[in-house]
Amino acid sequence: MKRLLISTAVLALLSTPALTETQQDDAATSAGAQIQSKSDISFSLEPASNSIFGSDFIGARLYTVEGEVPETYLQDAEADWNDIGEISNIVMSRDGNVQDILVDVGGFLGIGEKTVAVKMDELKVISDGDDVSQFFVVFRSNREQLEQAPEYVYPSEREEADMREARDERRADASYMPTSAPQIDRDGYTHVPQDDLTVADLQGAPVYDANDDNIGEIGELLMADPTKLGDVVIDVGGFLGIGEKHVRLPLDKLNIQRADDGDSLRAYVNSTREQLEEMPAYDG
Repeated sequence: MKRLLISTAVLALLSTPALTETQQDDAATSAGAQIQSKSDISFSLEPASNSIFGSDFIGARLYTVEGEVPETYLQDAEADWNDIGEISNIVMSRDGNVQDILVDVGGFLGIGEKTVAVKMDELKVISDGDDVSQFFVVFRSNREQLEQAPEYVYPSEREEADMREARDERRADASYMPTSAPQIDRDGYTHVPQDDLTVADLQGAPVYDANDDNIGEIGELLMADPTKLGDVVIDVGGFLGIGEKHVRLPLDKLNIQRADDGDSLRAYVNSTREQLEEMPAYDG
């Protein structure tokens, strides 16, 4: 059977008409046209004599100089050169144009400095001799203008700031504080009046939302007076106590249920885990 299949394939190949010489020439011409279209791409073999590499530009110190900026450092070596910052990054558009040069200015040893964005035409690169890798970058204006410029905010930092602002607005929303204790009854449990509770009862008691999801535990109790319980501090979130958040709730906003077959307690609140985590942290 295998020989039959091979023979059939060979027969089909032999029966295929061969390309004529003209057809072969046309195919070669077409392939050449495709190669020619791709050969339009140009590649640089070496940089221009006055090229500056981005790796040298980023990290370069930025200066101001009194009076007119010279063409080379050697022309005015005695000028009052003021080191005002360091070029930290280059912002480019998606089409390859330089949008901004980011400069870190002010501060001391990196502490207290801020990043500002300047346009490339506000800077001047002057040579320090014949070696193109040796140059100075000069800001055409003065230090005060840079220090008074608004701070540049990276997009990721702006997004984080917006998220923090939205979170703070949610925390300021009183709806996250439960207005009352949930009115619930659970089989096998009985409601415990607030006056019948003790610190020993509540310390470490698990906290549940209205859907019976465990969302935290009571970590601390605050006294309204020497003889009366006031507020509770609920530990919410985190893992094995790491990263958890402490939030404060009035005791009367909890529904305390005691198991009928023992001394275990459950505390129910009219809030979800996420709502408790959005509340201001208790740092008492």
